[in-house]
Amino acid sequence: MESTKTILNVHLASDSVAVLHLPYVLQVLTAEHLQPSSHLSKLTSRINSLLHSKDTGARWTGLCLAYRTSTLSKSFMIESGQGWLAVALPIISKKEPLPVVRAAVILCRAVFTFATDTPEFQRQVSTPNVPKFTAALITLLEKESDVELKVLILDTLAHLVPLYPNVHRASHSALTSLVTRILMESSSTYNSQCLVKPASKLYSILHCTGGKVGAANMWRKSVDDTLVAVWDAFHSLRTTFPDERGRIPGPSTHADLATLIATGVERLRSFVLTLCDLLKSTTQRPVNVPVGPIVKLVTAMITVTGDEQTEGSVDSNVRAMETLVMPSIWKLACDLIICLTRCVGHNMTPYLKRLVSYIVYHLEQKPPPVQRIPFLEALQTLLTQCHPLHDSILSTRLTKVISSFTSILLPKQSDTSNDSEKAAVASGGKKGKKRARAYEGDEVFNTSMEVICPAHNDGKALLTACDVMRLLLQKADASPPVCSIASRIILSALFYLPQTSPSLVSPDPRIYEQLVTKIQTIAIELGAGSTTAMSKSLPLVVRAASTAGLNDTHLHELDTLLHPRLPPFLRSLPAVEALALFTSEESNEEAQIRETLGLVPSSTSAILPPTRIEKDVTMADPVPVIQIPSTAAPPVPPVLFSGVTALQATIPLSTSHADSAQKQELAKIAQDAIPIATVPATVATSASASTPSTSTPILTVAPVTSTTFERNSTRVDAMVANQDADEEMPLIDIDLDSDSDSE
Repeated sequence: MESTKTILNVHLASDSVAVLHLPYVLQVLTAEHLQPSSHLSKLTSRINSLLHSKDTGARWTGLCLAYRTSTLSKSFMIESGQGWLAVALPIISKKEPLPVVRAAVILCRAVFTFATDTPEFQRQVSTPNVPKFTAALITLLEKESDVELKVLILDTLAHLVPLYPNVHRASHSALTSLVTRILMESSSTYNSQCLVKPASKLYSILHCTGGKVGAANMWRKSVDDTLVAVWDAFHSLRTTFPDERGRIPGPSTHADLATLIATGVERLRSFVLTLCDLLKSTTQRPVNVPVGPIVKLVTAMITVTGDEQTEGSVDSNVRAMETLVMPSIWKLACDLIICLTRCVGHNMTPYLKRLVSYIVYHLEQKPPPVQRIPFLEALQTLLTQCHPLHDSILSTRLTKVISSFTSILLPKQSDTSNDSEKAAVASGGKKGKKRARAYEGDEVFNTSMEVICPAHNDGKALLTACDVMRLLLQKADASPPVCSIASRIILSALFYLPQTSPSLVSPDPRIYEQLVTKIQTIAIELGAGSTTAMSKSLPLVVRAASTAGLNDTHLHELDTLLHPRLPPFLRSLPAVEALALFTSEESNEEAQIRETLGLVPSSTSAILPPTRIEKDVTMADPVPVIQIPSTAAPPVPPVLFSGVTALQATIPLSTSHADSAQKQELAKIAQDAIPIATVPATVATSASASTPSTSTPILTVAPVTSTTFERNSTRVDAMVANQDADEEMPLIDIDLDSDSDSE
């Protein structure tokens, strides 16, 4: 480490050397160099000589060294601070280069900030010089054009006003008019947008100058004035639409309508940001937050549409441009909802149903992910901060629309498989009933595989939808069929995600990791069930989660479920409508909801790896997987082969001459079943002894393009299923060659 003597004799020997070696000196200078010693007074004299130098670079070097030493040693700053201010304050008022002015502003801010706990320094140095510093900054802000310097001045004022509220009381009106002008003149340019945020922050703390008694009244007046400004900016963007009273504002005479609309959007964004900063600011005494007027403003902003009919003729160009900026208005409304809800908490519960209904309407229109994210974030904040939503109809609608967003995680049926099945049904011949060959490794050559979340906004929308789904399953009062569908989507995604490459989920690997973690969390909470009944999906969740890998939190939750620290108690089986794992358990309403969402059971999905067989077999349409209990011999574990179903694998080969009654019974059982994958018996036994089944379906998303096509395809599938149910199950004879080989 360089000693103080070396720094003085080598790196600060002259003004030119000090300017050249300044970066190195700032890097090696530590608090140990400022300890009392014989060289400390020499360092003080060297800094003062640099500050009074006629060379601009030397003065800049002295300001930088003074700031660095003030941050390292408070005592050193208190001893030298008054002398530094005598040099730095005149620099702000003079015409100096921008780097020197910036360094002087930063040094003065440090001196006024670091010694707030020293009353004597405050009385002799800070209190007399802060008004001079503020007046110099206001003058510099009005005449200077550099954006970075303006941002620094606004941040400095916003930092000093709460520290010295009484000193800035005389400057309140000047600061208010200055900040208001910046917000009113905001535009879409980069320089203007850079000034909006620091100006809004400064405006939100100006009420502190009123003291303990007047700060609350000044805050409320600032909020009311900002609400009026937001209403004016909002009405300027709806000149061709009726307002909340049914009146249409007068037409604008501005020549450039595009610039007018862009300026109106930026002005609305500026005042919404200011209102949010005011809501997040603090006061020394309690204040009354005008929740009702703010909710009225939010309602007007979030309910804007382009379908309002107006009497008379309007300018089509203006109406088209005002329609294009509606997503920006919706986003600002959602930002205001989030800020207000976080500030007032459960006091937003009386307005919860109204706001959620508006958000549900927008989500039901299936907006793109960029427009969907603000609504989902607002919905997440409302469900987290407010009391539970006790409205079954609204909760059901909300759960259905969120389920449609999370269902993109499920595999989609390929168009090739659909075409082959339709061709097989249409032909009706012997060749039409032959199975479609799926060779190992064909998925590598499949060029139709698409990334689930190709952009960052897609991944963010999906992650937020998962968070909302978790809150809905915890708090919402949705109907049992809809809750069952949502639970099955999460369960299917839990099995499907570990089998999917992260690159097929999103180009960003972090989104895949976060998504797997969120799905596991929701699935474990669903598997835990209630205090009286454990969900029958828990063994499946344990198996899927243990295969994919768990973090410490999930392992602790599963360990608590499987090995509780309390005495065991009897658990009854959950209701059937709580979670349907089979199509035979579905109610008619649940089946209709599943078809509406475009979800169908996968007929080819397998969780266990396929097993090779030596010969092809003669078979009809694929028979779904079921479990057949056997008392004579231990059952063979069902395995999903590439060409043989688990049902055929569990039937002994010697049953080729079974009676027709047993065949019909097996066919009837297989008709209502869907493909499942068996969980190991050890996991199932340790999870829940009362679980009726240890297998799960994998739902897929049907490639439906219209409602009419979906209804027609459902009818065709039902007719085919009825026809296949009347046919007998073909027998397997491994001594004979398959039809494909004979032909």
